[in-house]
Amino acid sequence: ELRGIPRFNLFEDIKKKLIKLGIPEEEIAIINESKYSNDTNKAKLFEKVNDGAIRILMGSTEKLGIGVNVQERLSHVIHIDAPPRPMDFEQRNGRILRPGNGFKEVEITLLAIVNSMDEVTYTRLQKKQKFTNQLLRGNIPGNTFEDPSDEVQNTLEEMIAIASGNPLVQKRYKLESDIRELETLQTGHAKKLGNLRHSKNSVENQIEEYTEDLGKSERKVKELNEKHAGKF
Repeated sequence: ELRGIPRFNLFEDIKKKLIKLGIPEEEIAIINESKYSNDTNKAKLFEKVNDGAIRILMGSTEKLGIGVNVQERLSHVIHIDAPPRPMDFEQRNGRILRPGNGFKEVEITLLAIVNSMDEVTYTRLQKKQKFTNQLLRGNIPGNTFEDPSDEVQNTLEEMIAIASGNPLVQKRYKLESDIRELETLQTGHAKKLGNLRHSKNSVENQIEEYTEDLGKSERKVKELNEKHAGKF
């Protein structure tokens, strides 16, 4: 507690609401609870989830990430927030989208609050994933990387815009962010164009040199032919 204010626990709050809706408490588990801190109890929990004794399992990305094999009866994954990294988002979905799941079809739901920081976080997540995909494919427009400080600036601006509650302020910062992104692409394009021009000049110079060398070789061959004419 902080100065008499009870500490809020989102998982516990969701659990209480689910119980009120008629789901038995013993069929709900929160892996972040201290009783699941040891491997033995954790293994028993995973076994109950796979057996169907535990119908709802809640936890953080860290606790329900790599090494958690509870996919046998999972039918629905719900993201109550957006993780900071695309790999975290992939890990969450990896609990259900994996071999051993008994369902032919599964559901993945993303929760977000309109005009909140959720929009900022999901936007950042999408941009990071897009950049990662481009990097893996070797498809970086203009071979230019965005300055990391720009991301901090963009995030702060988006926070200010949302906090203002004024759609015009939000539009302004969105346009300014788009302008910076376009300027980055323009810089990359100009750099790439300069490199292509340099390569073009280099190739043209080589062609001139090779043409001159070829001319010298042809004259040399002609001289040799004339010199040795009639000797064979």
